[in-house]
Amino acid sequence: PAAVTALCNDPEVWIGRETAARIAEATGGAVTPNDFLGLSGRDRVFTEQEQKDCREGGHLWQGLAGRFAAKEAFLKVCGQGIFALDLRDIEVVRLPSGAPGYRLHNRAEELARDLGIGRVHLSISHEKTMALAVAVGEDTCENR
Repeated sequence: PAAVTALCNDPEVWIGRETAARIAEATGGAVTPNDFLGLSGRDRVFTEQEQKDCREGGHLWQGLAGRFAAKEAFLKVCGQGIFALDLRDIEVVRLPSGAPGYRLHNRAEELARDLGIGRVHLSISHEKTMALAVAVGEDTCENR
């Protein structure tokens, strides 16, 4: 299992000062801490549907923080770093049951399949300025 926390509010607090520096370095300065949560930055990390769901839920920053933590937790389940693939390929959705879940696209779907991960369970929790996501990968029968 992988557990990841992400702070929400000021971008440097929300993602942590060290993480902000890593983001800027990993993207060659294309994504800075200040624009990470700006419109262009959000579009690089979250799908249109994720952004819409967070806006409609009335807790935009808290919702985005939880989804960012969920994306990072998925990558940790897969043994990957945060910039291993396009974060929009890891879409956080609400399942018919109301629970959070993943809809994987492109490379994220391939990665899970290549690792034999048949399902990833997700829990997201919020507390004031903190969001926490826990992801647990379940292997497919072929790996047993």
